[in-house]
Amino acid sequence: MNYLITSFVHLGKKEKPSLGAVSTSFKLEALEDSFSTRIYIDKYAYNKAMKLAENKDANAVTNYNILDQLRQVGTHFESPSTYYLCRASGFVTRAHQCQPYSIFTLSNFDRGRCPSAEFFSSIADSVLKSGDKGRLSKNVVENGLSSGNKEIEKVISEILKLYENNQQSISIIGNTGLNALLAALHQPYINSANESVATAIDDSFQFFEK
Repeated sequence: MNYLITSFVHLGKKEKPSLGAVSTSFKLEALEDSFSTRIYIDKYAYNKAMKLAENKDANAVTNYNILDQLRQVGTHFESPSTYYLCRASGFVTRAHQCQPYSIFTLSNFDRGRCPSAEFFSSIADSVLKSGDKGRLSKNVVENGLSSGNKEIEKVISEILKLYENNQQSISIIGNTGLNALLAALHQPYINSANESVATAIDDSFQFFEK
């Protein structure tokens, strides 16, 4: 089984926690360095994630912070597996402000700076509520036309062409045309948003370290 760790702390030196699937913090200069390296995984979070994997009737790790349990993805928005609630947090990072932002939660930080952020939170909400019948409202898409960002507005115009015969919503699951366009909507603010999360995780870790 594969595991994706989305936040980690270097115990050997003082530095900000690293967030995301890739880290440049841990550099092993020589082969022998790997023999003295230890990786510690939060057992509490691990056990929660394992229970979800083993229980076919379970559909979430917890019944709160639902969108925070979605994985960070950049494509496959047409696939049901994208909306599996499978991200768990340990006691150090359980607080909402310690949750790394994903494409689905960026709107909580973005506050309107990137209109496409609203698309993804709306998409996630709709699929989680309605499953395969989840739909993207035309109004949500049209709100992005006043973004002032020409590249985003160009993609939005292409998305609007998917609404035929005065449709007010389109399907999400199985919609490969929509997926291709959503994948082109980059989210430049995730890294800057996660800077505040890294600070919150560091503060939380320092508290428990005492």
